[in-house]
Amino acid sequence: MTGEKLSKLDRRRCAEFSVVRTEYDRIFLVDEDGPVSVTNYAEGVCEWASQAYPGKRIVYRDTLGRWDEIITTLDGRFVGFAPYSEPMIFANIH
Repeated sequence: MTGEKLSKLDRRRCAEFSVVRTEYDRIFLVDEDGPVSVTNYAEGVCEWASQAYPGKRIVYRDTLGRWDEIITTLDGRFVGFAPYSEPMIFANIH
């Protein structure tokens, strides 16, 4: 996770991702293809995001290049996934 210090043990079971864009109501992440995917570490991503970006929706690009949204409760707990189909301008995000 960007900007956080993690022990070697934690690093093996965490997703690696970058925050590539923030908007007033959402953040955009790119999965960096670490030891665990954002998809498989969704609960941890939600926990991190609820502290770093409280109240924002979480949109991410998975390792296959698809944009999806992590659905959360109002207090930031993981609920599920949904395809992200809103218009986007991401031509310059790699």
